[in-house]
Amino acid sequence: MNYVAAPQDFETTKDLLSDKQLIFTVTTGRSGTEYLSKALGLLDGVTSRHEPWPEFVEVMREAQWDESVAYDFLVRKKLPAVAAEEGTVYVETSHLFCKGFLEPMLDLGLKLDLIHLERPKREVAASLLRLGTIPGKSEWYLSPDDPGVLPLSGWTTLHDYQLCYWYCLEIERRSRQCAETVRGAGGIFVSTTLSEATTTEGFSRVVSDLRLPPLTRDGLDQLKLLTRKPVNRKVDGVRRSVIDDGSLLDELEAQVLDRIGPPDSVRAPAERKPASVFIGTRWIDRVNQIRSLLENMPPDAGTTIVVDDGKLPAYVAETFKTIPLPERDGLFAGRPRSGDDALKELLRLRDGGAGTLVIAWPAFWWLDYYQELGKYLNDRCRCVSRNDCAIVYELGELDPHQTRAS
Repeated sequence: MNYVAAPQDFETTKDLLSDKQLIFTVTTGRSGTEYLSKALGLLDGVTSRHEPWPEFVEVMREAQWDESVAYDFLVRKKLPAVAAEEGTVYVETSHLFCKGFLEPMLDLGLKLDLIHLERPKREVAASLLRLGTIPGKSEWYLSPDDPGVLPLSGWTTLHDYQLCYWYCLEIERRSRQCAETVRGAGGIFVSTTLSEATTTEGFSRVVSDLRLPPLTRDGLDQLKLLTRKPVNRKVDGVRRSVIDDGSLLDELEAQVLDRIGPPDSVRAPAERKPASVFIGTRWIDRVNQIRSLLENMPPDAGTTIVVDDGKLPAYVAETFKTIPLPERDGLFAGRPRSGDDALKELLRLRDGGAGTLVIAWPAFWWLDYYQELGKYLNDRCRCVSRNDCAIVYELGELDPHQTRAS
């Protein structure tokens, strides 16, 4: 399925979603989400997906620091895709939803229910370690350096298992927060464990609590077959010696508990902004502001580079003959691999005749993420305009080694 509605169709998308019961999960991962998705998919009228396209992982890392990214992803990709699904109940199981998407979805005026799928922390941490997917070192997981998480002093010096264990503690804390948030918004919050959900009685309890239709006789037979299958057992035995040493794990876990703050203390979260900033007519208004800005560029501004993270409508570039960054054959070539690559591409385009750089709001985070690019622009280029829609830099003919003051 590749259906994505235009941003101005969000109200239509929202109307379609109002007829669906939306159910997501809060979990660590490595906890049985794939099994749970298959089991819930046995219910009549339920469409159940496990980490489907569009995937939260596309924007999860950026969304930790810029909530507008989460809104943009939900409005332009995820929610239109969900609205296009069949059935009166939509379930999506993923460990990513609780990492920056719950609050924006509620803020957008949608009601949802949540399943907290638990597995013992040591088992999850050991599984993550086996796979080499380490929080703080993997794009799929939270980092102790993220805003709004349990503080963990000196985390860069800790063992990988300790980072995995810290992550489990953070999701445990986050699940309590999610329960309060969802129930406060009128939704259902259900907790279960992998061991419970793989029994007929336990699964039926979850179904009942979510007010879903019970399994048919055929569904019960399929569930029994499903519970006999292995639950996504991926194993990489490179670090098995550490996992099998229980006394060492006790020591590593105790060190983590000593380093984190009180259970409810978290790093300062990024500033939240209202949903109206990111949806509907405001989005269109911002696009029109970009158009007006480009229309009124002075004649001596030279060719204009537009950095928009590939988000602005194609007609903007076609109408005003702008150049994307990075550029290949006149088209946006995707995000740069590094800050050095972003800067090299800017200098290449500048040397080719570009005189002005416009950074549109969907790409504001580039200035922080691609540090070499941001430093070069702030230190060596003149910022001629800055507002909540766009930042405009005059590139000129400066030498890369020349300072802004010189």
